[in-house]
Amino acid sequence: MKKILLLDIENLPKTETELLKYCSQYNYIYLVYAKTPSGFSLDGVVKLAPFISSGKLKVLKMPKVGKDAADFGLTFIAGQLSTQFKSSDVVFEVMSNDHSMEYVVDLLKIAKFQANLISNKPLVTPQIVKEIKSEINVDSLIYQYCEYLIKQGSRPSKLDSLINSLKAILKVEEDVARVLVELLKKNKIIKFENNKPNYQDTVLQSYLKQKNITAETAETAETAETAETAETAETAETAENIGYKLDQKLSNIRLRLMPFLNVIPEKRPKYLASFEVLLEKCVPKEQVSETLELLIKSCLISVHKREITYSPQLFGN
Repeated sequence: MKKILLLDIENLPKTETELLKYCSQYNYIYLVYAKTPSGFSLDGVVKLAPFISSGKLKVLKMPKVGKDAADFGLTFIAGQLSTQFKSSDVVFEVMSNDHSMEYVVDLLKIAKFQANLISNKPLVTPQIVKEIKSEINVDSLIYQYCEYLIKQGSRPSKLDSLINSLKAILKVEEDVARVLVELLKKNKIIKFENNKPNYQDTVLQSYLKQKNITAETAETAETAETAETAETAETAETAENIGYKLDQKLSNIRLRLMPFLNVIPEKRPKYLASFEVLLEKCVPKEQVSETLELLIKSCLISVHKREITYSPQLFGN
């Protein structure tokens, strides 16, 4: 069967390299435009000239520039060709990002022709992608499906079968599957040629490897964080225990000092030496210096020129 390509080059721009490639893939190419496409080099024009001369590449410039002008041109050509060929002799492929061209494809199908619309237009709107990303961990789903693909000898060969595969393997709805297709394209894991998925195994393996490294790094970081948290908690607990013991010690010292200090000011030790003598009655002699330092640090006493000032907390009233 002969393959005929109807190309709307205005909303689906192509380079001369791509056009040369199509010339080897299709029997006839009909290129329609209203505004002259930019980006063509003279070398490209020279290379395409033989195909134009032979009639393999037919170029139609619309007489007027206007909205959907090229689409109407393609529709006109599709109608002409449908009367020139038998449905059993040709296959039509329409390249356009304008989904209104689906009507042309449907009409060709009604006329018993095989016809497909090839489009680079996203399967879902950016808004739907955003909504689904906010509800579902799509990165995890992409990773799961990539793991599935790497093990498969036979993979989906059409867009529809790819969407169905995503739905079946990942147990997701149609709109989620379409978003995943777009993300697979964005990550360059899959490229589409003539509406058929082309799996990029090198990119696929690199993607999985990178994700595994990221996961291991995250796990290591989490382990380190857990250890650090545990250590911090242990340190805090130790500090808390020390603080508790210190409070207990101060409380015991206060209780022992109160009977001697809860008296009229004149009877309290006025100088450091006499206070140290008093401390010997409350704690073992070898602990006097340590206890004195603790009382000063806790602001229960202060010493100025060896004269002592007491905190009211030591009086017990």
